[in-house]
Amino acid sequence: MQIFTYNDYLDYISNYKIKKLIKIQNKRIKIKNNIEKEKYKNKEKTEVEKIKEKIENTIEKLIEDKQEVSKIINDYLKISICDINTNNLEIIEKSKNQINIKSQIFKIKEKEIYFLIKIEKNPNYNIPYTIFEESMELIKSIKQKHQKEMPTVIPIIMYIGNQKWNIKQKNKIRYTKFEENNIELGYNIIDFNLYSTKELKNKKSKINKYIILKKEMNIYLNENRYNL
Repeated sequence: MQIFTYNDYLDYISNYKIKKLIKIQNKRIKIKNNIEKEKYKNKEKTEVEKIKEKIENTIEKLIEDKQEVSKIINDYLKISICDINTNNLEIIEKSKNQINIKSQIFKIKEKEIYFLIKIEKNPNYNIPYTIFEESMELIKSIKQKHQKEMPTVIPIIMYIGNQKWNIKQKNKIRYTKFEENNIELGYNIIDFNLYSTKELKNKKSKINKYIILKKEMNIYLNENRYNL
């Protein structure tokens, strides 16, 4: 289970090399991502693609629901440091000093445990750096408001795209060593492509139903790609 702690934050702010590396990597990978986006920028969407987009938008809306989020976490991740249910999970409204955090934020009531949840529709080579920076930003904002708190952040990526998620194998920097510091740029991923329709049907969250629908549409597109 990947987590970020206040100690990671202290390492981050005390070592300029970490910031410099992340800044360089962000710039390099953003250029690569922009090139990929340009390829599909002017491509006209088919009716089926528009429906798939609506499904993805519905899934994004569902992760604002703490009931669905508690179910999806319990369905796919083994969280040993705390129990997660509708009663003890609360959504956190972003404050002015959290504007750079694009992920959804949840918290366990009466504990200093936070969840950063981000949906990805395509392989994102910038994710190890983006989620790390957002986690550091969250810890910083919490400490500014509540100095006595020692927050723990659990970063979660929900991947709902069609392409294989190969970031871990090819682009993820797992350990980055700076002098005596050792920070793991990691994340917890829920990759729905790794689960069969039968497995998804046995899960509790509504999100799984929309994932099944999306999978069925992909099968239809593949079978009829020459007839469309």
